[in-house]
Amino acid sequence: MNQSLDLADLAVLVIYVLAVARVTLLVNTDRISDPLRLWVAHRAILAQKAADEHAEAGRETVAQQVERRAMRWDLLSYLLGCPWCVGLWLALGSGIVPVRLIGWSWWVVIPLGLACSYVVGLLSRLTEDENAEIVASEG
Repeated sequence: MNQSLDLADLAVLVIYVLAVARVTLLVNTDRISDPLRLWVAHRAILAQKAADEHAEAGRETVAQQVERRAMRWDLLSYLLGCPWCVGLWLALGSGIVPVRLIGWSWWVVIPLGLACSYVVGLLSRLTEDENAEIVASEG
């Protein structure tokens, strides 16, 4: 394991954190990913409507199954909008890249990913727009 951290290693870590932050922002708020977030939100709404219809028709077992599906879509919709969640999974999933480039042991991926996701979560507050809302366009 490389014991010293030189300027090139520091650059790798900074680029890694900034790349994870940018992809997190892309998933959470960028217009280019609006169709994905809208699709997931639409699926959650459709599943909830179907669950309500089954419940009204007295088909409780089916209604419960569809309700669980609606809850999964709703959870996915929440996760796509949560920078702390997206940042965590992206950081953990991509942490092997800087670890390999720097020459650290494989186990460093987990603490590095956790640290990166924390920084990404903090950085997300700088770009947060509390009034942002996904709106489906007509046409």
